[in-house]
Amino acid sequence: MFVIFDFLNVNYNTTVRENSSILIVIYNKEADSKAIIKIIIKTKIQISMGTKLTVTKEQIAENMKNVDVRTAEEYGKIVTDVTVTMKNGFTLHADVASDPEDYNEEADKEYCLKSIKTKILLILEYELQDKIFKEKNAHKTFKPFQKVLVKVTNDDGNHMWVAAIYSHYNESNGRHYFSNLQWTDDDSGIIPFEGNEDKVGQIEVDK
Repeated sequence: MFVIFDFLNVNYNTTVRENSSILIVIYNKEADSKAIIKIIIKTKIQISMGTKLTVTKEQIAENMKNVDVRTAEEYGKIVTDVTVTMKNGFTLHADVASDPEDYNEEADKEYCLKSIKTKILLILEYELQDKIFKEKNAHKTFKPFQKVLVKVTNDDGNHMWVAAIYSHYNESNGRHYFSNLQWTDDDSGIIPFEGNEDKVGQIEVDK
């Protein structure tokens, strides 16, 4: 069984240009040996372990608070079980079974850790993507009775900033309501009054 251990000269998420080379560490489990293979890329490829979000090996290591390695013999094979506890308390497991004559504790441990690090990478990429999504889709927040400016459309079809008193935000329909029962679902069309006093009554002509 051959296992790709690592890419030496490229990141996990990168584009490799044509006619360039990459170095791959290959582990031969039967022979208990590693080799570095140089591959010439004839066409542009994308090397990825998940999405294209930037998560470094250092960030993966920082999230690994504790590593516990246990071995046991089961059904004539030696099973190596690795448990990684992340800094938030979440645990991840990986195991591999080897014939006694092929057993190598360090190699099997590294095999399990490689699998766990891949899982951690996906978790961190998910957290990063979720943060980006929430920031992108988060609505502006205001306090009840706060003075705000709301962009409305006048009779000429242009936008004008008018003063209003904020009431609340309705999660179910994504609308901001005001004390006069008017509303807007345009986050860009509502700003604090404080610091924007000069905008009151200001008309923005659509181009």
